[in-house]
Amino acid sequence: RMAEMLLEPLIKDRESYWISGSAFHDSLDTRVHIRLAKHFNGKVTDTGYACFYLDQLGVLLTHVGRRGALYPDGVIQRSTYFDAYGKLQSSEFSKIDLRISGHWHKWSENKGFLELPGWQGFYSYRGRVVDPGIKLPDIGGVILLVRGRDYLTIPYIFDVETFWREPRK
Repeated sequence: RMAEMLLEPLIKDRESYWISGSAFHDSLDTRVHIRLAKHFNGKVTDTGYACFYLDQLGVLLTHVGRRGALYPDGVIQRSTYFDAYGKLQSSEFSKIDLRISGHWHKWSENKGFLELPGWQGFYSYRGRVVDPGIKLPDIGGVILLVRGRDYLTIPYIFDVETFWREPRK
């Protein structure tokens, strides 16, 4: 219900697209994103990706859009090169103007590629804290304005402490 209240002013009377990620992101008793998609009358897919047009802009929405690496922007640059190759090789892939993913919970943008921030703070997975400096999430979202095949991104990142914890006494 809290997510509905938070997203209502942003999503009400607009198109929304929802994609399933890994089971790691789900509750044990419900699939929150599917409930939200139904609440907002959005389009939802369980395939891990969706292709669609926003106006004339061809969009590929994926849960995981890039592989891990030393620094996020370098991986996005590499993915952009691979996408360019795919467009030369495939008339189907050439329809994609913009790829959007959110698995890494970091805001980053390169020509034709958006990595979205998330809504979950940092926590150690199974007690492991490996490279936390690069894995601290951005908390927020992105507004995407589209006209024809052109688009403008407006990111909003909240200044929230998600890592710092004082030890118990």
